Amino acid sequence: MEKIVETEDLGKDEATAQLLLKKHKALEEEISGYEPMISGLKKQQDNLSSQDRLLAVTRERQDAIESKYSDIIQLAKQRRQLLVFAYSMFLLYREAGGVKSWILEKESLLATITAPEEYTDADVVERRFESFLPELETYEYRIEEVTDLGQQLIGKSHPKSDEIEDIIREIAELWETLNEHVKIRE
Repeated sequence: MEKIVETEDLGKDEATAQLLLKKHKALEEEISGYEPMISGLKKQQDNLSSQDRLLAVTRERQDAIESKYSDIIQLAKQRRQLLVFAYSMFLLYREAGGVKSWILEKESLLATITAPEEYTDADVVERRFESFLPELETYEYRIEEVTDLGQQLIGKSHPKSDEIEDIIREIAELWETLNEHVKIRE
């Protein structure tokens, strides 16, 4: 069981990280299932008379069992935290990737909305731009969600906090650039 909680596999994507988290939860439940047994052994050891020649041996073994059990519980907690961090990171990658793609797509769309050569086309261009603005405003929540997720991970001392900061900064810069281009077009 100790080897299982010490494994370094954190998944290769969001789905495998989530699956590993589910398996780890089942493992933690199995580990917790040994607690009554260990407590029962302790009670049996406490019932031995102080003159029993096996008392020292049983006390030593009981201490070793309790120490090993405590170590396994700690390793399981650490592994769970690593799995949560990995899953959260994959989630951030997915969300940030979606936001980045959307922003870049809107940048391209904005570039196609140019001043018409003929006055009759001005209404078409204006309608395209006006339909673009509400979409831009309603999408701002996704930017905030990605930023909030990243900030939460950083606040929890995620081991990849520097990378998370880079992701947040890149999204913020892309969003700012898109908004600047919109203001220029208005």
